[in-house]
Amino acid sequence: MSMAALVILLAVLAVLDPRVRDHAKSVLLRKDTLAADVSRMNAEAHDAFAVARWSARERGLDQAALAVFVVVATGLVVAMLRL
Repeated sequence: MSMAALVILLAVLAVLDPRVRDHAKSVLLRKDTLAADVSRMNAEAHDAFAVARWSARERGLDQAALAVFVVVATGLVVAMLRL
């Protein structure tokens, strides 16, 4: 039902606004642009994850006691919310 509402909203926007119509045509007609965007976003997400992992490793070794406390506290909160 919500997907149908989204499709109807996009169809109304495409009818009313020529910019939306032009963008929709360019996305639907050129698949390579969409694939390039997806691959770029995938590369950016991979880089961000690598930086976060490196930072967590470096800071985690410096403050191991705090990291253990955060992990245990998170586990306890999740356990309390599930019960």
